[in-house]
Amino acid sequence: MTVQGPDNVMVGFDVSISVTCKNKSEEKRHLEGNVFVEVITYTGKTLATCKVEEAKLTLGGFERT
Repeated sequence: MTVQGPDNVMVGFDVSISVTCKNKSEEKRHLEGNVFVEVITYTGKTLATCKVEEAKLTLGGFERT
């Protein structure tokens, strides 16, 4: 799995991220996961969770999405 997004995000600007999954097996695989968007201070302290997105996905053999 690969997650890509910007390194620095300015307050008030939209943000896009992408998650890429690849099934290296011949068999179908079922995936479940969550992506959390959080407000974090420069010291690393989490102030708030802005959004939680749940994903369920089925990949066929050698499929990538």
